[in-house]
Amino acid sequence: MVVMPEAAPVESSVQLYNQCSEGLVKVSPAGLVYTDRKNDDGFVNMKMRSHNHSASFTIFAVNARKYICLNKRGKLVGRSSIEELRFSCYFREGIENNYHQFVSTGSPPRQIGFLPNGKPLRNPPKKKLETLRAKGCYNFIKVSGVDVGAHNRHISKNSPKITDAAAKEILKYHQKNRPSKMTPSVRHHHKRHRNRTTKML
Repeated sequence: MVVMPEAAPVESSVQLYNQCSEGLVKVSPAGLVYTDRKNDDGFVNMKMRSHNHSASFTIFAVNARKYICLNKRGKLVGRSSIEELRFSCYFREGIENNYHQFVSTGSPPRQIGFLPNGKPLRNPPKKKLETLRAKGCYNFIKVSGVDVGAHNRHISKNSPKITDAAAKEILKYHQKNRPSKMTPSVRHHHKRHRNRTTKML
């Protein structure tokens, strides 16, 4: 995994799509962290905020008003404060096979991951790690967060508005165009050639 370098403090609005569960990361007001294929309740909207000038950052669930943290047992939880010593709420980001991966800065460092059923991974045995990685359980795609209501309230009347349907289409586009094992080959117009797809090695 390639670790991202240090940079100036930034904040970005995102939704985090997990490859293994094929769902978006959600945090409930009660602090439950999981993934879900439905994104119509607003609990998938996150803000990633870098910490000072370091490469570490926090993940803040906007509607739930919770930070994604790991407790000492390695369980993902949503917390209102990042100052509690019992929880690790800062992460570093890396890139693996074009996917984003997130590792806690606590000791021991732990990766954020989810099972196919949407439940968060918690200290899996080493013999299962290779299988979990192959399934993409630690892999994420960042989808730019779209707050439809806020966008429409702040733009001018003469500007085009993003509808709920358009926002859903944006998400579908990112899901369909995630890194794939199949890539289209060059199209030929000659009758003897057909459109083909070739597997990436």
